[in-house]
Amino acid sequence: MTAVSSAIGTCVGCAIMWDFLFTGKVIRFSSVCTIGLVMGYGFGTLNSWLTLARGGLPLAVAVGQTVPEMADGVAAALMGCATLLLLGEIFEKPVWTIAQHLQVTDGMKRLVLVGTVIIAIAFAAGEFRQGGLRGASAHSAGVLAEFLQFLFIPVTIMADIIFLVEHKKNDKYLFGLIALLLSLLLVTQGRVHLVSTILITVSLARWFGYRWDQLTSGRLLLIGLGSCFLFFGVITYQLLRVVGANYTNPSISMEVDQVQQLAKEGQAWKVASTASAQNLERRTLLVTFVDSLLYHARTNETAMGRDFVLQIEWAIPAAIFPDKPTIAEEDLASRTFHVFYPDQPNSVFTAGALDFGVWGVLTYPFFVVMLCSIVEQNISAYFSYDVAIYGLIVFLQIFIAPEKQMADYFVTVRNLLTFAMVLYAFSKLPSFQFGTANSGANA
Repeated sequence: MTAVSSAIGTCVGCAIMWDFLFTGKVIRFSSVCTIGLVMGYGFGTLNSWLTLARGGLPLAVAVGQTVPEMADGVAAALMGCATLLLLGEIFEKPVWTIAQHLQVTDGMKRLVLVGTVIIAIAFAAGEFRQGGLRGASAHSAGVLAEFLQFLFIPVTIMADIIFLVEHKKNDKYLFGLIALLLSLLLVTQGRVHLVSTILITVSLARWFGYRWDQLTSGRLLLIGLGSCFLFFGVITYQLLRVVGANYTNPSISMEVDQVQQLAKEGQAWKVASTASAQNLERRTLLVTFVDSLLYHARTNETAMGRDFVLQIEWAIPAAIFPDKPTIAEEDLASRTFHVFYPDQPNSVFTAGALDFGVWGVLTYPFFVVMLCSIVEQNISAYFSYDVAIYGLIVFLQIFIAPEKQMADYFVTVRNLLTFAMVLYAFSKLPSFQFGTANSGANA
C-alpha cells in the first residue's frame, strides 16, 4: 500500500506541477507548497521503494520501521497535501493572475547587474562554499550570509527570464552571459537549488510572455541545452561533495581542482554515478521522521506548540534576542518522546506532527502558506513592482522545496520585509535606461 499510495501522490503532484509550469492562470502558494510536499513525500518514498536494495523486505522493515508505521506516515503526508490544496483553493487569494501581464523593467535589470557584481565578489572572496556560505548554519547565519542567500537565486532567475524574453540584441547577449555565469556558480550550491531555479524560471517565463507551446528550433535547442546543464550540474555537485569530504572546510577552488584530477584519471563519472545512486536511495525517504513522530504522538503527550514557539524564537535576530535557545527540532522530539533522533529531514509536516500529531500535519502547512501569501499581497500593494516580483520569487523558492522547517518560513518573511525596504529605496535611485522594456517571446 505504501508504494501504491506514493505512486498516486506522485501522479497528482506531477499534474499540479504541469499546471504550475505550463497552463495555470493563477499563482497560489498553496499549490506550489503542495507540489513540494507531495513530490518530496510521495515521489521520495516511491523512489526509495524502487531503488533501495532491501533483499525482498518491505521498505519500512528495511529502514527499521514497521509497515503500518510507514503506511500511516505516507497517508498522513498525502492527507496534509490534499487538505492544503483544498483550503488554499477556498481561502487563499491568488498572489498573481495571468491577466496582470508581468513585464521586465529597468529596475529588474539594474537589480540583476548589481546583484551579479556582489555575488561574483563574494565568490572571489571565498564567502561561498560547496552547499552554502562560509560560517553559516541553519539558524546562525550572519548579516552578510543572509543577504547573499536571499540575493543569489532570485537574481539568477531574473537573469534567466530577462534573457528569455528580451528583444534587444545587446541586452539579450548581456543577460544571457550573466545567466550563464550565475548558473555555473549555482552548481556549487546544491541540487535542490538547481532544480528549483529551473522550475521557477520555466513557470515565470510564461507569465512574462515566453511561449513554451511554440517549439521553434531555437527553443528546442534551449530545452536540450538546459536539460544537459541540469544533468551535468547535478553530477558535478555530487563530485564536489565527494571530494570535499576529504578536507576540513575546503574552498570551492580546492574541490574543483580535485574534480579535474578525477576527470584526468577517468574516474569522475564512476565516482559521481556511484555516489549519486547511493545518496538517492535513502536521501529521498523523507517520510521516516514524520511517521515516527506520529507513531509516538498516539501514545505520548506531544510538544503542544513548543516547537512552533521555538522556531519563532529562532527567527528573532540574535542582536535582539542574544540568548535565544539553540535546541534543534530533533532534540526537542527526543526529549518529548524519549526516543533518540539524530539528524532528520525536517519540514513543516515534522513540526506539526511533533506539536499536535496528525492535526498539526493537517494545519501547519496552511498556516505558513497564508502567512506568506498575506505578506506577498501587502508587498504588492505597498511596494514597487520590482520588489513584488522579487518577493514572489523568494516565496516560490522556499515553497517548492519540501525540506523547510517552520523557522525557514518565519526567517524568509523577516528577511523579505527587511530587503523589501532596502530594494524599495534602491528602486528610487536615479535610473539608467536599457531601452524599451519588452516581454515578448524570442529565443
